[in-house]
Amino acid sequence: MANNVVVIHLKANASLEPLVCLLWNTFEVEWEKNSTYQITFTAYDDKSVGFEALDVEAEIDFNGQAFIVKTCEPTFDSGIFTKQITAVHIYTTVSRIIQKASTDTTKTYQPKDVLAYYLDGNTLGFTYQVVGTFASQQIDNLGGDSAWDGLSKIVSTWSDAIIYPDNQKIVVYQHDSFVKNLGQRISYLHDTSNVTLTYDSTGLTNKIWISGKQKDDGTYYFTPQYVTIDDSIAKYGVFEAPPLSDDRFTDATSMVAYAKTQLSPEPSFTVEITRMDNIQPTPGEIRHFQIPDTGLETDVEVVGYQYYPFNKTQFTVLDLANTAKTILDYQNSQKRLLSQLEQARSAYDNQLAQANATAQSADENASKAYDARLTGQLVDPNNPISTGDLPAYYMQVPSDNEEMGLSAGSLFLPKTRADLVDGLEDKINQTIPNTVLTSLKWQDSQGINYTLSVDPTTGQLKLDKEAN
Repeated sequence: MANNVVVIHLKANASLEPLVCLLWNTFEVEWEKNSTYQITFTAYDDKSVGFEALDVEAEIDFNGQAFIVKTCEPTFDSGIFTKQITAVHIYTTVSRIIQKASTDTTKTYQPKDVLAYYLDGNTLGFTYQVVGTFASQQIDNLGGDSAWDGLSKIVSTWSDAIIYPDNQKIVVYQHDSFVKNLGQRISYLHDTSNVTLTYDSTGLTNKIWISGKQKDDGTYYFTPQYVTIDDSIAKYGVFEAPPLSDDRFTDATSMVAYAKTQLSPEPSFTVEITRMDNIQPTPGEIRHFQIPDTGLETDVEVVGYQYYPFNKTQFTVLDLANTAKTILDYQNSQKRLLSQLEQARSAYDNQLAQANATAQSADENASKAYDARLTGQLVDPNNPISTGDLPAYYMQVPSDNEEMGLSAGSLFLPKTRADLVDGLEDKINQTIPNTVLTSLKWQDSQGINYTLSVDPTTGQLKLDKEAN
């Protein structure tokens, strides 16, 4: 970009001089809606006329707009002479216009009426224009201050007013007449690598006690009452503002409408991003903004920026609008995220419960198998052993088992406890008669029968052998 884009007005001969003494990478343009509009830069002593002319109240032109130097900080360091300059837009010098007259009554105004009251007949060259439609509002004690205070009165009275000047022409826009959608998008990690979202409920108010003008007898023209924003109360609870008493109002409907404009029913929500490029911002531009991973997707308004027109390595910083719709979109995206997290957590809990149930079942089966494990001893089929009071079932080993020391074909007598095998205890109880045992009979391999009994008198065992 050519150096002669930035020029300074020389007071001596009313000519323009290019500022070639600029350290171009330091040149910054900063704008914030209804607040800041200025340029800052550092200049070095190149012995030029332009450098010498840099001083407070000097006028600098940049991109067709005039700026007035308000701060000049000369610095001498290691033989280098520099000046740090801050210059504000020329419209801010409207503060030099003083309206000595003031009204002591309450009147109804439009923004153009306020502008006319302060600027009509001024000798500093200021003009004005209103773009868009505004509702009439009541203002008391207008005047007795500067035209800058008059502009502040406009912004505070009409919350949808935006002041954007064209040099000394002060233009007051109704919000919808100022913003514009140029079809541009901002996507996180595509257009910007840094996004800061600030969600602040510090100033939240949704309920206020109001009282209007009193009559001569001390009664009110309308009954003092609470004004509430019910949707806000339903979402956040009650946040009451200090009582509002205003003698301008004799009609309840008008004061209720005014009181609602003084409440802040939604938390403030701001978005600040650093773009991955050096584009020149457009004030009031509407852009579609999204953070894909969170589901946040909404339209936002450029309400401020920091722009470095001569330093392509310095990315543009954008401040994006705080609107009720933006807040709603943010809340909806948070609800979607929370719902997704809850669903994921529920799925995880179900999987964990299933895994725990499976593990518990496996543990119970393992414990049961361990407790019911079979122990026993090898059996010689030619010399059986007594099995006690439980029925014996021989097991034949199908193949060699080194772990148990058994060879294929050997017989194994398992042992167990009746209470470890489901149904075994009942089976035994059904098999063994519930009677007193008085004798025991058996037959040997030759077919001889034997009877073992107890003498009821002496208690001695008696063995009888029956002949064939």
